[in-house]
Amino acid sequence: MDGQPLIGEQVVIFGQGVVGLLTTALLARLPLASLVTLDRYPLRRETSLALGAHASLDPVERQALTQLHALLQQGQQGADLTYELSGNPAALEQAVAATGFSGRVVIGSWYGQKRADVDLGDGFTAAACA
Repeated sequence: MDGQPLIGEQVVIFGQGVVGLLTTALLARLPLASLVTLDRYPLRRETSLALGAHASLDPVERQALTQLHALLQQGQQGADLTYELSGNPAALEQAVAATGFSGRVVIGSWYGQKRADVDLGDGFTAAACA
């Protein structure tokens, strides 16, 4: 609920473990424009699709973000709402990159002792100057 999803939004979820799959199942009940999930494991991606995701991608593939942006509706620069639920610090930077201008990123991961480096440079500078 922290993301406050709205009707017609494009939503992306990184991570399809237990929390990610539950989030997918809840969001699939809403009339979203698109619901795309990403996870490394094929069985989780299949389960995600069975729960109502419109598409599910492998974030490790080289063209994952390109494929993700192609799945989002034309005219959008990225997702309206992105959930990072993978527990992988590298996914946080992907989540930020997948989110469009004025979009929201909800971080529901626990990284433990792992450091999460996020580049908030070029994209944020360009947006602030526009």
